[in-house]
Amino acid sequence: SPVFLDQTLTLTTTKVEDAQYHWEGPDGFNETTDKPILKRMDATAAMSGSYTLTVSVDDITSSPTSIKVAIIPQPILTSNSPVLQGQTLILSTTHIEGAKYHWSGRGLSTTTDVPTVERSNASASMSGKYSLIVSVGNVQYPPVSINVTVNSVTSNSPILPGQILELSTDIRGEQHQYRDWE
Repeated sequence: SPVFLDQTLTLTTTKVEDAQYHWEGPDGFNETTDKPILKRMDATAAMSGSYTLTVSVDDITSSPTSIKVAIIPQPILTSNSPVLQGQTLILSTTHIEGAKYHWSGRGLSTTTDVPTVERSNASASMSGKYSLIVSVGNVQYPPVSINVTVNSVTSNSPILPGQILELSTDIRGEQHQYRDWE
């Protein structure tokens, strides 16, 4: 299965009694251990490539065997948050060829073929955490999430001719008031 950026890359082989396992890999990686499991923490793109293993017992060394590893970056979520009540809230992520995007949160539950989802006529109840799981075939990326804010707007509308229209909103905990829009 794939290895995602910042996760642990684990390679295993059959245990051989009294053996030494010699691993070579990308970016000059070279490690010898008495365990048939290799773990590399916090995977980076530089760890992608071919890994070769030889197993030695006493003076006998096996033929090399190789495996290719791809370190895959996780999708990055973005939004146009904060938005005002009534505007369109847009959530988007990295485009991945052939992917299905499974969105959820705050009353949203949808699967799409495109990396963007729009929620028109946003309300304050749409504020909060949204999660995304991306899948390509049988490969499922770990969930990622983002918090968004929809700010409410109040006004003294409707008004009569000659009156002043007053709007107010709460943005990032600060009250803002606007008057005399023309």
